[in-house]
Amino acid sequence: NGNYTDYLEAGDLLNLPIGIKSDNSEDQSGNDGLNYMIGIANATFYATYAELEAYMIFEVPEDGKKIAFGAKNIRFNFKNGLLSGKLQLLTDFEISVSGNQSKLVLKGGYDDNAIARGDIIRAVSDSMDVNNVFKATDNIPSSVLSSPENLASYLKNLKDPNIIKDLSFYGREIRHLYQNNYLFDLTSKTFVR
Repeated sequence: NGNYTDYLEAGDLLNLPIGIKSDNSEDQSGNDGLNYMIGIANATFYATYAELEAYMIFEVPEDGKKIAFGAKNIRFNFKNGLLSGKLQLLTDFEISVSGNQSKLVLKGGYDDNAIARGDIIRAVSDSMDVNNVFKATDNIPSSVLSSPENLASYLKNLKDPNIIKDLSFYGREIRHLYQNNYLFDLTSKTFVR
């Protein structure tokens, strides 16, 4: 929904989802920083802490690839910061080694576990915004985004390797959901089966 902040404050957790975004900022020493986005999708409040569902995507500076993590049950408070939590790799991530002679593949699986359980998955970005789904939009018919059903059908049946290559990380993620019979509910901004 475009709800971003530079610095998270307590009141921000009342208007979810919210994102913290940095676009190649410099640190205090003038070094190049990372491009990243942290999205908080859900929060449950307790007397001394909040329990968060959060996602993190950052761009690897050396090659521009994006890597994504997600976590549920992150315990956090503003006095002590992160109390507990465990990030999980969301999707597979390839690393070239030995001068591109071979690849190391870090296997993700968070999405597959959620799909296997039939979880309701909350969208932290606007699934109907073409720029969130595709890196390049020149070859995307305008009718694709006329309804969630049209987008689901298009992504589910997409075979063109050039257009698949132009899917953003988020686009690949929602394509995977559609291929596993999820539908996007515009009212609740969730993917459901």
